[in-house]
Amino acid sequence: MATRWGIAGAGKIAHDFISTLRSMEHHEVVAVADEYFPQNARDLSKLHGIPTIHLTYDELASDTNVDIVYVAVIQPYHHTVGKVILNRGKAMLMEKPFTLNPQFTRELIELAAQKKCFMMEAVWTRFLPSYRKMAECISSGQIGEVRYVNANFGLALDPGCRNKRLAVGGGAVLEFGIYLCNVCCMAFGSERPIRIAAVGHVNDEGVDETTGILLQYTRGRLANLTASTETALPCNAVVVGTKGKIEIPGMMWCSPSVITPDGVTHEFPFPDTALPCNYDNSSGLRYEAREVSQCLKEGRLQSAIMPHSETQLLSDMMYEIRKQIGVFYPQES
Repeated sequence: MATRWGIAGAGKIAHDFISTLRSMEHHEVVAVADEYFPQNARDLSKLHGIPTIHLTYDELASDTNVDIVYVAVIQPYHHTVGKVILNRGKAMLMEKPFTLNPQFTRELIELAAQKKCFMMEAVWTRFLPSYRKMAECISSGQIGEVRYVNANFGLALDPGCRNKRLAVGGGAVLEFGIYLCNVCCMAFGSERPIRIAAVGHVNDEGVDETTGILLQYTRGRLANLTASTETALPCNAVVVGTKGKIEIPGMMWCSPSVITPDGVTHEFPFPDTALPCNYDNSSGLRYEAREVSQCLKEGRLQSAIMPHSETQLLSDMMYEIRKQIGVFYPQES
């Protein structure tokens, strides 16, 4: 039986997710809504043959033909839209970053538990075959005890793009930092750092454009991270242990490749999507969709690979980083 998806928000990532779902068996997109840009919903419906267009997110969440809602609105609206979906008792896959701050995240986690709804943060990287291979190498002890992580994600983006505007939730930490923090959570076994130190360059709008982050863990273990929306960086991630290292060699947020401790590069090519996508390797979204479908079939309320505790930890870490560099969003007040 197919998992029936409703789509909240009709922007670029929604198109990519739908294009990916259409290339998969046992997944069906049955409805779409975009309260802020209704024409986008109509366009998306026409392009992908989505049978139902709803005018509001409440209508979408109330649709009995929808099994789960994929929330693809911009970050500042995640909290409010998430509450609408959960209050209707509907399962939800929320795009990352989950919310703007730890309080908002905690509220949605508590609401999902209260309503007994499945909910997961769409940290798609965690489900990619390259990252599952990395997780396997770490958990099996192939690199020994993890002592150090070095990861960076930087692109030279256009000065006028959304990622550089405060009102729409821009910033290097929210956009790129979550991928870096995710690597650390995976490498250090979901351990909370004992100290976070961050410095950054903030633009005239109050948005961070380049941020350097140092994480300290117990027993002298460290992570060195850099996120930037103004400088192109190698975009790789290296996890170093007492017996060896493992590396995501480039495009660390969506890489099909991983270099294991024996020096072998493992490639996991992504299948084609139904239509061309906006973002690199968006076909990789299929792996989080499969996890969602499996969780729903098994009656789970959260994923073992991306549990709520990890979502809260990521939210806590990113908020502390932003606080140290002085970035706050108007929707938080």
